[in-house]
Amino acid sequence: MVGTACTDAAADPRTEAFAVAHRARYGTAPAPWAVEAYDAVRFAAYGLTSVGADGRAALRSELLRRPWQGITRKVAFNAGGQFFGPAEDIGAFLYRVTDGKARSVARADDIGKAA
Repeated sequence: MVGTACTDAAADPRTEAFAVAHRARYGTAPAPWAVEAYDAVRFAAYGLTSVGADGRAALRSELLRRPWQGITRKVAFNAGGQFFGPAEDIGAFLYRVTDGKARSVARADDIGKAA
């Protein structure tokens, strides 16, 4: 078992629609980190729509101020500007590696929850 901050877009119910749309548009499964990159761009766009042309400092301040829910996890920062993942959505993913192939097992925050 290995843990990572990267979800398997096709295996995670929260990101399955992203994987389907990606395959429909590009003809292939999303690359590792693709859904996280999508969330990062959307998070920046979210901040930019709020600050307009006020510059980098205003964007940083805005992104630190307001939590944002992406499709992979909630993005929030503490008062010191460090990433702060809420306990119910830590954004870690477990994989089992067999014969050199990694297969998604679960979101770490889903382990131990009743089925």
